[in-house]
Amino acid sequence: MELALYELNMDEFSSNVFKRLPILTDLKKTIFAYWCCKRLLPNYVKFNELENWGDINVLLDALNYLEAYLINDEYDEGKIRELLRIIDDVIPNTNDFDTIYASFALDACSSIYETLLFLKDKKNEHIISVGSLMRDTVDIFIQEKEKLDYNDPNFEVKIKQDPFMINELNRQTQFLEKLLKYKGDNLVNVLNSYDAIIDLSLL
Repeated sequence: MELALYELNMDEFSSNVFKRLPILTDLKKTIFAYWCCKRLLPNYVKFNELENWGDINVLLDALNYLEAYLINDEYDEGKIRELLRIIDDVIPNTNDFDTIYASFALDACSSIYETLLFLKDKKNEHIISVGSLMRDTVDIFIQEKEKLDYNDPNFEVKIKQDPFMINELNRQTQFLEKLLKYKGDNLVNVLNSYDAIIDLSLL
């Protein structure tokens, strides 16, 4: 089956989620991106186990840096440049692997990469990219789980109405609403309040 990514009524998605970004502080935007990265990480772990390719420690190092940045305000541009370089080395080329897990791993790496770029230039486009990567992972997961045919006239509707897509949109919306009310206390608890984005056991 040819996997296809379509624009999942992006106006609606943006309206429900990304309209909140301009009123979030840079710290809260980074927290949101970190939350997304942590939720995508298990997909890279699975890919690494199945294909024996990549290096999970590179991504863990990046996430540890992001957490230190959020908790202790430890900004190190040299470290960010180093992390961007080594992450680029462990991003899989999906054309080199005959497995759907390569796409999931690509999204996991890219989310961390975009978050690090945001630390450098504070451009909202990076945070939007992270949220979009979450949507794309769910999109591909649903296509594979349901063995959808791209030529099906109801293709887009089936993905949009799938419980995994609905739940992800709701989770992102709810987390962003939580961040809007966040006053800076119990940051560690906020950073650790994440769950898996998809259920790989269903594939």
